[in-house]
Amino acid sequence: MQLSRTVGLATLASVQLGLIFATSGVAQEGAHPWPTWQRTNSRIGRTETIGPQTPTLAWRLQVDFYPNEGGRELRATLDAMGRMFIGAAEQVTCVDLRTRGILWEFPTISSVLSAPAVHNNLVFFGTGSGDYAKFYCVRAATGQQVWRFDIDVPSSIRTSPAVEGNGLVLFNEGRTVYALRMATGGVAWSRTLNGSMYTSPSLDGQGRMFHSNLHQDTYFALDITDGSTLWEVPVNGYTTTTLPVEDGRLYGGVYRNSCSPRRNYCLDSTTGQKIWEVNPCENVAQEIAMGSPESNTLYAAPGGSAGVVYAFDKSDGSIKWKYIADLAFDPPIVDGLDNIYFGSFGSPLYIWAIRADGTELWKYPMPDKSLSH
Repeated sequence: MQLSRTVGLATLASVQLGLIFATSGVAQEGAHPWPTWQRTNSRIGRTETIGPQTPTLAWRLQVDFYPNEGGRELRATLDAMGRMFIGAAEQVTCVDLRTRGILWEFPTISSVLSAPAVHNNLVFFGTGSGDYAKFYCVRAATGQQVWRFDIDVPSSIRTSPAVEGNGLVLFNEGRTVYALRMATGGVAWSRTLNGSMYTSPSLDGQGRMFHSNLHQDTYFALDITDGSTLWEVPVNGYTTTTLPVEDGRLYGGVYRNSCSPRRNYCLDSTTGQKIWEVNPCENVAQEIAMGSPESNTLYAAPGGSAGVVYAFDKSDGSIKWKYIADLAFDPPIVDGLDNIYFGSFGSPLYIWAIRADGTELWKYPMPDKSLSH
């Protein structure tokens, strides 16, 4: 039995505070997974799946049972077997989207604040609060623990890991980047840096890992084989952006409290050389999804309370259009038609679908606060 690709995408677009809402349309058959934060290790946030052209609430399921946590954010990923893995309060929950039931729950000492990553029928995730963080590997089918890595200093894992095909699991905790061996959980290398990292690592498939350093105001690249620095470049502002990379280019945005220092950047991913730097003087591409190569477009939500989705030209960073939703949300999801899907994080509560030209395809009211992933 194959998972409906449309239901899979729309469900990812509607994981909410303790609930799953599946918004379905005309379904394409064939599983198309979303196995990590922003779908790929390069964090492009794009799928060939065509999302629903009209919304229908098909079903809902409660997955987090902490009613006093009305502002919880649940992060989810999806494998090719139709299993969704959700980080929640003191557990990871696996939901079978075909049977619409909970398949298993894995208890943790503290909350899982980021999306798990799934690779080769294994699920990887870290705990995001408590005195000492832990990083887990469990089996996707059963939730059985394969190994656990304990961080022996006060710590918190708030970002999603990247699983490299050469057998490394890469993640960061505050100031330290870890590379663990996928089979055993043993440390291949670790690297402690000045500053802090609050974004998930991105990989280019060429042996480079990219990060933004919040307190040093830099973007940097590490060699995934040993953690050595390949390049580091200063940027003019706070850096809390996950950096998507595609076709040798790295994209990100930085901000300060005033308009003038805000910047969007495009860098050469091999050298760190700036290709362009622009000041849109409105908002910055704080979280980015990549449009199709033919569209030559970056879709971005600035986060916070701005409530605007922007389309930026990949060639020079200029604004193509903006859609004002009067709400805040996470990174958009881009489908096979370059439609953009995103969820609100405020009131009123909606899931939106926007066409590639910036016009509204639909918006759907939700009974609880919704998130993009």
